[in-house]
Amino acid sequence: MRIRRIAPIVLLVAVLAGCTPAPTVPTAAPTAPVIETETPTPTPTPEPTQEPETGLVQPAQVFDGDCNAIFSINELKAILGSNVKRTGSPDSSGEASRYLTAQSGGVTCSWASADYANGIVVTAVPAAALPLTTSKSCQKDGYGGDGVDCSIEAEANATRLSGKVWFAKAGSRNATKTAKLVSLFEEKAAAAEPVPLPIPNENSWTNPVECSILEPLLDNPKVLGGTGDLQIYQGNGSDVYFTPAESVLYGFDDQADQVACAITTADPNRTLTNAETKAGKFSNISLSLVGGAAWVEKELANWSGVEKIAIEGVERAYLVTSGIEGEERVLIVAFDGPNMLSATTTAGGVAKRFATITLAVEALNAS
Repeated sequence: MRIRRIAPIVLLVAVLAGCTPAPTVPTAAPTAPVIETETPTPTPTPEPTQEPETGLVQPAQVFDGDCNAIFSINELKAILGSNVKRTGSPDSSGEASRYLTAQSGGVTCSWASADYANGIVVTAVPAAALPLTTSKSCQKDGYGGDGVDCSIEAEANATRLSGKVWFAKAGSRNATKTAKLVSLFEEKAAAAEPVPLPIPNENSWTNPVECSILEPLLDNPKVLGGTGDLQIYQGNGSDVYFTPAESVLYGFDDQADQVACAITTADPNRTLTNAETKAGKFSNISLSLVGGAAWVEKELANWSGVEKIAIEGVERAYLVTSGIEGEERVLIVAFDGPNMLSATTTAGGVAKRFATITLAVEALNAS
């Protein structure tokens, strides 16, 4: 900082009047120092982080989406008699389908012992989302061992609970333990705030999306790169377990299915020739679709390996290259209006899928 001082000014006036000198003018009082300061350069205001302008937020979830509010680790340990820990979501692939339960106001939670011999998986959802079904008695798990599955189907305070608890071995106490879990849920639900079924957004695709809406694509020469002779079916053959509630929400009955619309060549054993592959043809695409879930776009900031891409006819699209199950697999995530679509493919097959995704979004928006 520079400081400049101004010296006092002394005025001496000598006036000759005869031989008598005039009195001297008194010295002026010193002028106060003037301090100059450098004007600081204003710090530019950082540009605000651009969030997707979807205007959508995640629907309210039962139990605030907190699995610990349904069953705590200590509660499960006391009832099941074994140590369990939280496990991943039944569908942890990152695809759109994992958000369908949340879009319905629900949450799916699972816990298991270290060896997975004992555990529980349940979906809690607003009661208006699906009808109450009757619990089945405990029965063999179907894997040929000693394991037993006991179904859980309950409703309390406008909240549904659906799923199963499994035990390493059969025993008369399994049904009693299951009943204790149901009673604990009813107690928790009675003390919690019930959540209404979310109202669909305007222009939202209807959940679960009917794959038949995409049937016009089968005659389009651009689909699958022009492979031709195509078929479409609901599900992609995953052997992941879904709770009965999820089966209803996702729109399928077979536990071996998944919420996706698969377009494939009519002959599943057909192998494309090298010439067909070089020409941009491919044998299948599985589209995971959730109406109203465009709020998920705001979560992309927390994902790794996300790159924005452009797909004709789709408002916003991203390529996710990290954290996707399967060797050399990547995920295409697209948002159009309030809706979400995803497709898993290989790193080298991304651009090939664009035309099919464009046509799928066009058909869904027109339905």
